[in-house]
Amino acid sequence: MEYIKVKFKENLLFQILSSVALSILFFLALHVLGTSSLLNLDILLLGIGLLMAVGFAAFFLKGLHWEHVFLYLFIATSFLGAGILSVNVGPFSLFPYRLFFVLSLAIFIYQFLKGQARIYNSKVKFQLLFFYSWLGYGFISLLWAKSITEGIKYLILLFIGIALITLVNVYFTKRLQYLNLFYIWIIMTVVLIGIGLWNHFTRQHLAISTINTLPEHVQGVPTAVFVNQNDYAVFLSIGIFFFISFLKYSQNQYVKLANLAMIGLSLYLIYLTSSRASMLGLGVGLALYVFMHFRPKLKKFLILLGGIGAAVILVLFSGRVFSVLEKFKGEDFDPDNMGSTQIRINLTKNAFHFIGDTLGFGVGAGNSQVYLESYSAYFTRGIYKMHNWWLEIFSNFGVIIFVGYVLVFAVLIVSFYRFWKQTDDSVEKMIAEALLFSLITFIPASISPSSVSNLFFHWVLIAFSIGFLNYIRNKPTFRSRVN
Repeated sequence: MEYIKVKFKENLLFQILSSVALSILFFLALHVLGTSSLLNLDILLLGIGLLMAVGFAAFFLKGLHWEHVFLYLFIATSFLGAGILSVNVGPFSLFPYRLFFVLSLAIFIYQFLKGQARIYNSKVKFQLLFFYSWLGYGFISLLWAKSITEGIKYLILLFIGIALITLVNVYFTKRLQYLNLFYIWIIMTVVLIGIGLWNHFTRQHLAISTINTLPEHVQGVPTAVFVNQNDYAVFLSIGIFFFISFLKYSQNQYVKLANLAMIGLSLYLIYLTSSRASMLGLGVGLALYVFMHFRPKLKKFLILLGGIGAAVILVLFSGRVFSVLEKFKGEDFDPDNMGSTQIRINLTKNAFHFIGDTLGFGVGAGNSQVYLESYSAYFTRGIYKMHNWWLEIFSNFGVIIFVGYVLVFAVLIVSFYRFWKQTDDSVEKMIAEALLFSLITFIPASISPSSVSNLFFHWVLIAFSIGFLNYIRNKPTFRSRVN
């Protein structure tokens, strides 16, 4: 097996992102210790932070075009969301990744009109066509949506995500650029782990966190830059596989130890969040990771053994299985004694009820919450978000978009698995492995957050995956060594 020799001093992007990450932590400390007006402090930190980020980019990345610089910064700051350096300006919230998005999009539009920006030799036409169709269908769905306002707000988030997919496919065509994206994910995850540890040990949180409103005994639950602990746990469960891949393919012993430490800290923080769906997703991802490293004969034996075991369990516990299925037939829960499982069952039943009422077309972009509030057929005890990303897409956009989204994930997973098994290039193998198991983990873990639409790391993962798939499909041959 070949290994990656990481030379930090020779990787300019690593230097800029490390500097920006340290700047973010520095500004976070100022934010906590600051005594001046919160609004003025936020504006000051936002301005200084952006100037430093662009300054580092201008100094370190002299060989790169500005569209690449701003796109890297857009992706890096998107991990922070609205958690750090967020400023309310009238009806809008201003934070770094939105500013870098506007700059990246403006450059793209200018270059597109000048004929300088195109997706050349695209091998991911199906994926791109699906996302453009999804956005178009979303606007059409406003015709029957109950709330146009909620629909437009939802479509803005969808547009930013799909724009990122486009920008990555237009501007990133080389292996080094995808290695840089890999480093961005690693570095920003380290930053968010640091903030999570700060949450836990100091029992302090950013203003965006809902933990601030909860009793003292839960103040040690980490949320980092996210609204709640479930969102944070999903992010960490995905990021673990970037650390695992980096650990596996790095030759540097210090890098191996650092990644091992990050894996341990991530597991500890996920445990603190008590996010069952994220733990389930991580468990599925790790189980498949181990399984896919087995020899073919052992795989066949384990599949056979698993099938027999599942059949035995189904026979022995058939009563319990059927009792759970019975709960989906009608509303037989005591409204005053409903737990999270019963609420999720009723949310699922409502999603199918909405699909039936709309003949499979969905309730319209962003309107599942409106329907749960006003047109719910099953009691959800004041919970008006689906708490399941797959059901959210299904109920909002209907059967066709849901099936298309599932197919996109299936194609990405199968393609990365085949490439991962075939390539001898350690860099590409590392990236493919990280993306493959992150996508697998995301599938069950994404039922944890109340909504994934505003979790931008999901769009970074998809843009990274589709862009890298386009890159490997355009390779004439697989490289046999690491350059």
